[in-house]
Amino acid sequence: MVTILIDDEPAAIIELHGMLRKKHPNLLVAGSADNIRDGLQKIETVKPDLIFLDIEMPGGSGFDLIRQLKKGNRPEIIFVTSQSNYAIQAFSCAALGYVLKPVEWKPLAEAIGVAEERIRQKNNEQRLETLLENLKTSDSSKKKIGIPHDRGVEFVPAGSIVYCEGEERYTRIHLKEDGTRLSSYAIGQYRKMLADHDFYPIHRSILVNRNFVKRMNRAGELELTTKKRLTVSRRRRAEVEAWLKAD
Repeated sequence: MVTILIDDEPAAIIELHGMLRKKHPNLLVAGSADNIRDGLQKIETVKPDLIFLDIEMPGGSGFDLIRQLKKGNRPEIIFVTSQSNYAIQAFSCAALGYVLKPVEWKPLAEAIGVAEERIRQKNNEQRLETLLENLKTSDSSKKKIGIPHDRGVEFVPAGSIVYCEGEERYTRIHLKEDGTRLSSYAIGQYRKMLADHDFYPIHRSILVNRNFVKRMNRAGELELTTKKRLTVSRRRRAEVEAWLKAD
């Protein structure tokens, strides 16, 4: 895969380039840039398959660079960042790859492996558009959540998810009007993705959207607007009661 590194820290580019050369010789690093303008020019010239992209840089953010890429011909992107949980959650919701600074070998290898598979699937346009759409809205119910499965990635509004149910290493997503989806992500991933979307783990394997909860009955069950009843873990009942009463 032809690759470009875009980061305003020269030391970070040198370090990442060395790691790729040593452990990932299948990646051809065809250039680098330390700002958005030069990065866009390099992308236009080289037409890479993959970009390692920092977020905060002179002249604009990595998100600004994505907005300026020509639609229909955007490369796969792995974000390399020391950004806050907000940015990381945005990447996760849009099913985009990222590694945290300082870059470590194992997360880097995992991100590259996923990127290689996604390049074969050719679905990065939808993921990047989802990221940009999510960044534009403050309504958490309208932000879209990626559901990776064996046919690629499907995106649904967070507000359409009634609850998530862990099934071993997978997660069953229960939607308001469109049945269920089996995601290849474990339930822990959805806890992170939905942390700011008014969801709560009522059990170690069940995550519920408060907007679909009618009440908690005396038996310790949540009664949902869909007529479904979910049992709350005994040790979490007080926490769930407080969550339901919170503004």
